[in-house]
Amino acid sequence: MTGELRMIEPETIKDKLQTNFIGQEIHNFVEVTSTNDVAKELAIKGARDGTLVVAETQSCGRGRLGKKWVSPKGGIWFSIILRPKGNPEAALKLTLMTAKVVAKVISDIFRLEAEIKHPNDVLIGGKKMCGILTEMRTKGNTVDFVVIGVGINANINLDSFPRPLRKSVTSLKEELKEDIDRKRLLRVLLEELEQYYIREWFCAV
Repeated sequence: MTGELRMIEPETIKDKLQTNFIGQEIHNFVEVTSTNDVAKELAIKGARDGTLVVAETQSCGRGRLGKKWVSPKGGIWFSIILRPKGNPEAALKLTLMTAKVVAKVISDIFRLEAEIKHPNDVLIGGKKMCGILTEMRTKGNTVDFVVIGVGINANINLDSFPRPLRKSVTSLKEELKEDIDRKRLLRVLLEELEQYYIREWFCAV
């Protein structure tokens, strides 16, 4: 594994990305309030299905129930805009689908035992490594768009987190004792997400 701390640039993601729509349009930033906020604005303006928003840091990252999500440099903070056909109840399953994909990819690439804490966290050794926040806008009984936000503690030292969190969180760098290739991990996640989405969504609706 080769580590790198340079910015995740669209060209380096799309160069080897094997997807039909997820990640084919990418907006990247040095810092945002949250990638979900930016993705929702883009979705309202008509951004296409599969649009990706990725940032190096988030100043106001958030998790489920409005909890703050600390997002220092070195993590992988991204959101995907999806426009699924179907009802809002089925779309709620996308959070768990994303958690399953993250756990699978982490296990496959790094041989780490990743487990899902229902419905939106991925743990390693009982400590949070990834969080997922899904937000939706509906029109009547149909889904207008869904934004799936994913935060992965990748190349982060634990002392980058506030002291009260350090016993309950971990990072891939902490578990592997080395930096990981963030671009490669993001590419594989996007590819797996598209495959799961096509398969599981159409089964759900």
